[in-house]
Amino acid sequence: MGAPPGKTVGYGDFRKLLDRKDIDVVVVATPEHWHGIPMIMACEAGKDVYAEKPISHTVYEGRKMVEAANKHNRVVTCGTQQRSGEHYQKVVEMIRGGRIGKVTFVEAWLHGGGFTRENRKQTPPPDSDPPPGFDWDFWLGPAPYHHYNRSRRGFTGFWETGGGETTNWGPHLMDVVHWAMQVDAPLSVATSGGRYASQGIYETPDTLEALYEYPPCPLNSAGFVPGSATTWAAVRMTMGTEHSFTEPMVRCSSTAKAIPSGHLRPPPMYGKPSAGRTLKKAMARPSTSPT
Repeated sequence: MGAPPGKTVGYGDFRKLLDRKDIDVVVVATPEHWHGIPMIMACEAGKDVYAEKPISHTVYEGRKMVEAANKHNRVVTCGTQQRSGEHYQKVVEMIRGGRIGKVTFVEAWLHGGGFTRENRKQTPPPDSDPPPGFDWDFWLGPAPYHHYNRSRRGFTGFWETGGGETTNWGPHLMDVVHWAMQVDAPLSVATSGGRYASQGIYETPDTLEALYEYPPCPLNSAGFVPGSATTWAAVRMTMGTEHSFTEPMVRCSSTAKAIPSGHLRPPPMYGKPSAGRTLKKAMARPSTSPT
């Protein structure tokens, strides 16, 4: 909080905010492809960080973010709002307490397609000049350059700026699974999906189903199998060997379901710097954004 109420200062370039000595903590709530650089630079500036989910756009960026937090001894957290909900807390308490018995299957899903749903169903507008005062080049940042198109501001629809609803809504839903089941990461993942309802320039799937395999955990010494699905408001039903209940978007069960075979390959940029501009190159030029 660097200014009194009613006196908040706006910046067109986040680096100018990081130069301020009266700010101790920053929140990174940008499109996904702009999570890594601001977080790393905030750590370098001696500030603690709250980063919106997903923590990074690529595995490469995520590792660099962890390195920066450790190197500069900063407090960094990645937030998902569900953890603050009392109903989620109660459900997690019930599952961990054995109220539904041993869990073998967990399902998380999103029906609705996220915030690009309606635009995906329409013919996209043609490329145009960006609106006056909108620094399109700086908005793209580390992503490869494209001519301005209003549809591209729906960043989850494009591999260079997002990862579809799997990386937009997915962290919210799978985080509840990890929280309740007390696990950190799966052993394997298989996915199948595609663009079955989208029109025009969108790249990421509008429909996707994934099957995960997890190792042994406190709620099942043999491990368990969760599935996640993104299609086009959702209810979560939790079923165990003894009881079941419903709660909005995760289902736990004592039976598994079939998942279509196949594998949706991630974009080629995953695991390495952006195919367009690297982290270093992206920040080498000054912004033309107004302050």
